[in-house]
Amino acid sequence: MNRLRALTSHMLLAIAEAGLIALLAVGLIASTAFAAKPTGGAGGAKPGGGMPITVVTVVDRNLNGLANWADTVHFTFTTSNPYPTVSVTCTQNGGLVFADSHPYYWPNVWDDNGNVILSSPAWTGGAADCQVTVKGTSGGKTVNLGSATFHVDG
Repeated sequence: MNRLRALTSHMLLAIAEAGLIALLAVGLIASTAFAAKPTGGAGGAKPGGGMPITVVTVVDRNLNGLANWADTVHFTFTTSNPYPTVSVTCTQNGGLVFADSHPYYWPNVWDDNGNVILSSPAWTGGAADCQVTVKGTSGGKTVNLGSATFHVDG
């Protein structure tokens, strides 16, 4: 009975490991496809400090190649920080209508792919001005690694 339990446990772990390897392979292939289509000129983002950050449209609902309300976007950047997170805020007429944060390291406990859907209950349509900030940790403290602004069409 113990041998059967050990064999079953080993098989389940091997299947889980194979699944993770397959997920990594698909993620690497998909990330190169996403990286090939930046939004609106120079990635659509204007640097605000630190590293360059590119806005990439993942789901382009009207197929215009730009970030629009209700589109799904992803951000690309390069950092040596092992646990970067991305925070996005958007405003309309000076009022906050959107805020979201995602881990940008994999795997993470939330199984979060980092994609951001540009809508919220407070943002039901229309253009907005957004800021993306990349944060990480250094010496046990949270540090800003870079930021950029980008416009979202309505």
